[in-house]
Amino acid sequence: MEYQINFISLNTYAEKLARNYSDAYFSPTITSVSGNQILKFTKIELVDVFAIKILFEKWKSETEAIKSPYFNYSSEEVKDALAVFMAVLSKNIQVNKEHFVPLLTEAIQHSIYFILSPLGYLKEYVLDPERKIANEDLKDLQKYFKVHKAIINGIFTQLAVSNPSPSKRIELAEKAYQDYADKADNAEHLLAMFADVVPIRLTDLIQIEEKPKEKEPIKEEKAVPAPTPTITLADLTPPEETNSDRNKKNKILDFKSALSINQRYMFVKELFQNKQEDFDAALAAIETCNNYQEAIDLLIDRYGANNNWDTDKEEVAELFELISKKFF
Repeated sequence: MEYQINFISLNTYAEKLARNYSDAYFSPTITSVSGNQILKFTKIELVDVFAIKILFEKWKSETEAIKSPYFNYSSEEVKDALAVFMAVLSKNIQVNKEHFVPLLTEAIQHSIYFILSPLGYLKEYVLDPERKIANEDLKDLQKYFKVHKAIINGIFTQLAVSNPSPSKRIELAEKAYQDYADKADNAEHLLAMFADVVPIRLTDLIQIEEKPKEKEPIKEEKAVPAPTPTITLADLTPPEETNSDRNKKNKILDFKSALSINQRYMFVKELFQNKQEDFDAALAAIETCNNYQEAIDLLIDRYGANNNWDTDKEEVAELFELISKKFF
């Protein structure tokens, strides 16, 4: 089952749990952790290997950053030298507490996200074309996913056989997921590993949607059949699409559903001081506005002053741009 995650609660819990583990490990005499120690740090296998996974991803990013336009990095000699250097470096992982705590926090976030929403996690962190992870590299990633193994094996096998383009991978993964969703590990049982250290319940981490009240049935009245209209050739010819028509197609009808997970998390954290209820109220208010200016004025009056919004801030500009797509 895919749960809708409360990312504010998840982030808060992950930070608390990471501090708990770190405070128990580090001391005035123990100030850093090695690669082998990371693999046994929390005794929760998924968290420990995700910490290594994230570490190697950051490592790859730094490796790309050292490349310079003044040298030939495609040279076989340079490639061999870099391979040797990276191999030696991988055996000398040493992370001090200052840098390890945020790394562990991120690993806990990723772990719980994957536990509660395996398909959602794969779509965001593995299959998204912007991640630039090739199909042939998925097999190597499989070793990091220590839970929901039937789902991972089913999806990755299907992707390996089909070898889809990056833009088609998510669609194919969604179809494959339907065949293996019932083989998912029990999320509450998996969360118990974390709760043994810092108490947490499934309901603390997910968003529970309220069921709409049932409307009273409307008595049906017998309708008088309308006369059958005469259809001409002109009626069957679709009108030529105008710029206005195209703009309507691109408009956001349901503003809340149009936001990505990262956008929701960013807006709540940066613009609403981690107050999920204020953000939800703001989204509901936007839906009642008749035009763009009314929506912007409402947000600034109700939330801008209280949360010290800077209209030049990147997050504010992104929110306003999304709002414009609802009205234009």
